[in-house]
Amino acid sequence: MNPKFSIIIPAYNESNRIVRSLNKILGYFKNKKVGYEIIIVNDGSPDNTFNVVRDLSKKNKKIRVISYNKNRGKGYAVKTGVLNSSGEYILFTDADLSTPIEELENLMDWTNQGYDFIFGSRGIDSSKVKVKQPLYRRIFAFLAKVYVQLVVFTFAATPKDTQCGFKLFTRKTACFLFRKMKIDGGMFDIELLYIAKKWGIKTKEVPVIWANNTDSKIKFIKCILFDPIDLIKLRIYDLAGKYN
Repeated sequence: MNPKFSIIIPAYNESNRIVRSLNKILGYFKNKKVGYEIIIVNDGSPDNTFNVVRDLSKKNKKIRVISYNKNRGKGYAVKTGVLNSSGEYILFTDADLSTPIEELENLMDWTNQGYDFIFGSRGIDSSKVKVKQPLYRRIFAFLAKVYVQLVVFTFAATPKDTQCGFKLFTRKTACFLFRKMKIDGGMFDIELLYIAKKWGIKTKEVPVIWANNTDSKIKFIKCILFDPIDLIKLRIYDLAGKYN
C-alpha cells in the first residue's frame, strides 16, 4: 500500500544539518500509526550531502535519496521528489525545518474542509515568527511582493507569503501542478500558486510557526538578478498556453 505521507526535502550543501532535521521528522512519525516516506533530493551539492543522506537511507528504509550531479535549482529538486513520490498527501519542507514538522497537523486540518493545496505562511497576523529575517531581507521581500502583484497576480490578490518552504498537497493536485511547472529556481512557489488559481484549485494560506535560520543557503544577489526574469517567463509561458 502507498504511504499516507510523502515528505520531500530539497537539499543543497546540507551535510551539516540534514541529520538533525531528519531525526526530528523520524521522531515525529515514530509514534504515529501512519505510513510515510521521506524523499531527499540532493540538488548537485558539492559538499558531502549525498554521502550523508545515502548512509542514512541504508539505516532507515523510510528514507529515499535522489541525487544528480548538476545543481538545477530548488524548484527542479522539489518537482523531482514529488513526481517520484507515492504518498496520499505530499509535503515539501526546507531542509532546515524553519517551520517545525509538527505544523503538518495544522495544515492537514484544512484537507478535511476540502482544500487541496495548503501552504504555510509567515505573513498572517496569527503566524508565529520566532526569529525574524534581517531587515534587508524583509525590505526585499516587501518589494518582491509588490513586483509579484504587478507582474503575476494581476487577476487576484497576492498571498501574504508565497515563499514559506512548507506546503502540502493532495496527491492528485501535486501531480497536476508539478507536471505543468516550468520554473526550476526559487520562484516555483509562485508559479504553483499561479497555476492553482488559474485552474480554480482550492488553496488555503495557513499561519505557521517559523524561525529564520542564519545559515540560509539562499544566494541573495542571484535572487535579485534572476527571480524577476523567471516571473516574466511565467507570464510568457501562460500567454503561450503552457499552463492550459
